[in-house]
Amino acid sequence: MKKRWLAVVIPVFTCLLCIGTYKFLFTSNIGSHPNASIESMLVNVSDFPDGWKVDSVLPITGSNDWGKENIMIGVKLAPEQGYAHQYVYRFHNVLEAMYAQHFLREDLLLIKGNKTDFLVYKSPIANDWIMNCTDTTMKGVWCETLARYDDFIVCISISTESKRLMPEQLEKVLQSVDRRMETELMKSSN
Repeated sequence: MKKRWLAVVIPVFTCLLCIGTYKFLFTSNIGSHPNASIESMLVNVSDFPDGWKVDSVLPITGSNDWGKENIMIGVKLAPEQGYAHQYVYRFHNVLEAMYAQHFLREDLLLIKGNKTDFLVYKSPIANDWIMNCTDTTMKGVWCETLARYDDFIVCISISTESKRLMPEQLEKVLQSVDRRMETELMKSSN
C-alpha cells in the first residue's frame, strides 16, 4: 500500500515543484519596475558628439526579440563613418533578466574577445556590467557594453572610424545611459 502511495505522491510533488519554479522564475514580479518607461531609457542624439543622427527607433524582432518588452535605437554618423545601437530589454523579474543576460553574453562576440585600453568605465549603478573595446580593421574602434539594471538589460554597440569618437565622448554616452536608467528605476520604485 505504501509503495502505491509513493508512486502517486512523488510524481505529483515533482510536477508541483516544476510548476512552482516556473511561476517563480518567469512570471513573478520580484524586483520588477512595471511603471518604468522603456522609451525614456534610450540614448539621445544630444549624448553623442556633433554629427550623429538618429537612424531608427524600433521594437526588437527576430532572434533578438527577448523579454516582456524591448526596443532599440540606431544612431549613425555620416555614411560609413560610425554607428551605434542600443538595445533595451525589460523582463518579468530580476531572475529572468539574470537568466537572459547569460545567453546574451554568449551572443556578443566582442564581449568575449581581446580588450584594448580605449576606455575603462564601469557603471556605478548597474547590477552587472561588462564592457569591451577593440581596434577595427579601419583603424577605428568598436565597443560593446552589456549591463543589467535589476529587471532591465541594456546592450550598446558603437563602432567608428579613427578619431570619430574619443574615449571621453564614449564615457559621456555611457554615463547618460546610467542617468536615464537611474531616473526611471527610481521613479518606478516610488
